Amino acid sequence: YHTDLAILHQKLREYEAAEEHYIKALALNPNQYIANFNLTSLYIDKGNKLLNTANNMNDSDYASKGKPMIAQAKE
Repeated sequence: YHTDLAILHQKLREYEAAEEHYIKALALNPNQYIANFNLTSLYIDKGNKLLNTANNMNDSDYASKGKPMIAQAKE
């Protein structure tokens, strides 16, 4: 149930809601392959988006905004 909702939210680009449902699905069954795989993929995409945004900033923006983005992406 939660995995299906998470997939739906992910397709609608509602990433926070998708993350919440994947986590709920894994709380009920930690061995659920699809939820594990998709949540991992969601986190990788989120990190890559932050890194790409930071890497495309000019020098002054990078100093104030980019470094925290990179730190967040590495978490």
